[in-house]
Amino acid sequence: MLYLDSALRLTHGSPFKLAGMLTRLRSSNEFFTAIAPAADGARPLIGQVSYHGGEKCARLTYLMPLDEISSPVLPALMEALAWQAGDWGAFHLLAEVEERSPAFERLRAAGFSTYARQRVWRLEAALTGLSEATPWRAAASLDEQAVRNLHAQMIPPLVQAAEPLNLHLSRGLVVHQKGELAAYVEVTGGPAGIYLQLLIHPDAADAPTLLASLIARLHPTPKRPVYAAVRSYEAWLEPLLEDFGAGVGPRQALLVRHLANAARVMQALPRLNVLEGRAEPGAPIVRSIQAAGEMTPAAPYKTQEP
Repeated sequence: MLYLDSALRLTHGSPFKLAGMLTRLRSSNEFFTAIAPAADGARPLIGQVSYHGGEKCARLTYLMPLDEISSPVLPALMEALAWQAGDWGAFHLLAEVEERSPAFERLRAAGFSTYARQRVWRLEAALTGLSEATPWRAAASLDEQAVRNLHAQMIPPLVQAAEPLNLHLSRGLVVHQKGELAAYVEVTGGPAGIYLQLLIHPDAADAPTLLASLIARLHPTPKRPVYAAVRSYEAWLEPLLEDFGAGVGPRQALLVRHLANAARVMQALPRLNVLEGRAEPGAPIVRSIQAAGEMTPAAPYKTQEP
């Protein structure tokens, strides 16, 4: 299986285990799974897309099996998943894939482009010897404009175009210095781990202490480590994490497929025959995709976890 959503994978584990399945019970989350049958005895290719209501981006969750990623049915599968994401109201479809994975070029050929790169760092031991006082506090509604300003200052335009800011202040932490917002971090937690999306101004005073106090506050353990996603434009944070004994994963390419005109584009693309299938109770509804020349596709429909 090829996982394409690092935050979901690292906080909830496999989608086929209990913790992963529980994310699909939240009313604000939608998941859609499609199957593209393959010819000549090859195994079918399966893909899933997820969406959180009200956001501008949907995400590819996984593709499987891994050894069928080069299947010629991949473009058809991507069209079906992109269509569903557009039907939900998403403007962009995102995926994270290792640069050396064969899926990287295959997804680019299927309409995705690279907008940034990142590495995910893992900490599984609590930091000791720090003061109990912490400069971090929970984000509040009054911090919203300051967070937006910091995001606009630090995030490159190419990234902002692909991944518009979607604030979740309820799971954010902030640090103010001299009356200005110096850092914001979004914390996504699950039974398998804690995932951080960092936004620390490079001019923040004593950034190593800021980062250390954040990690200490989250109490990482081997069974529930803390993961920090560091984008290529934030590479100055990587030596600090290395000094804390963090391990690092392979570099990932962040991919986007723009869907703003998805409804119009889909009619111009080779049409697909979409066959509705049945799913077991509590599982995502599965759609079977088959390239079918000039056959007219069935209208897309919403699928939501119960």
